[in-house]
Amino acid sequence: MFIKLMIFVVILACAGLFFVKGCDGKPLMTVEKLLEGLPSSPSDLLSREAETPATPQ
Repeated sequence: MFIKLMIFVVILACAGLFFVKGCDGKPLMTVEKLLEGLPSSPSDLLSREAETPATPQ
């Protein structure tokens, strides 16, 4: 039961960042801030060398 309570508290604390206002009146965390470092598509995760097949020589 204690583990479930701690998980709930952590989720509640993380969700609270979306509602608590900062000095500028905007929320401390937004969905845009949360997703700004992620690639737009799964193919962006591959390196350019991995996308082109090697040609036999």
